[in-house]
Amino acid sequence: MRYDHVIWDWNGTLLDDAALVAEIMRDMLRRRALGPFDLQRHRELFTHPVSDYYRDAGFDFDLEPFERLTVEFHELYLRRWRECSLTLDAETVVSTLSGRRVTQSILSAGQQQMIDEGAAHFGLTERMFAVLGLDDFHAESKVDRGRSLVSRLPAPAERVLLVGDTGHDHEVATAIGVDVALIERGHATRERLEATGAPLFGSLRELLAWMT
Repeated sequence: MRYDHVIWDWNGTLLDDAALVAEIMRDMLRRRALGPFDLQRHRELFTHPVSDYYRDAGFDFDLEPFERLTVEFHELYLRRWRECSLTLDAETVVSTLSGRRVTQSILSAGQQQMIDEGAAHFGLTERMFAVLGLDDFHAESKVDRGRSLVSRLPAPAERVLLVGDTGHDHEVATAIGVDVALIERGHATRERLEATGAPLFGSLRELLAWMT
């Protein structure tokens, strides 16, 4: 195996929730007579900090503060995230890596309780060295959590791979000193992912073949 430890992003990488996020954002915009908005537009705009994404989508923070909008979004998301499934081949790839003694973690900019519930819901918690999210709903950078994680991993940084679906995952991997691979069909367009220069795969099964 190329790597001894894999750090998984959650939303869009292990959890197939991009369509749900786009639908909730579309409905929030529509209620304010804003838009149009769809999955393609979501993938073109999604970024970190997420406040920039909300602004680019059309929300006016002079009329409604970002904090209020994120609370509304997460109330809607929390009602519906169980409608989502794991991404294609996620269960197989996680199981295969575990069987080959590759340790794994989840590192997310999502709220900690929500990530904990998601990992438990899909039976992933016991297979993970760590499941890490943030302390609030604002989805800011996960760099600090990532640095802390790498410092206590059972593998040297040069044998660690971060797998994500956005340009921010590439930024995080660079900041914490580990390799990165990106998966399309998540929260960013292929063109935006290609622009990072990181290895890019159409599926988790393709990623697994590359790793071996």
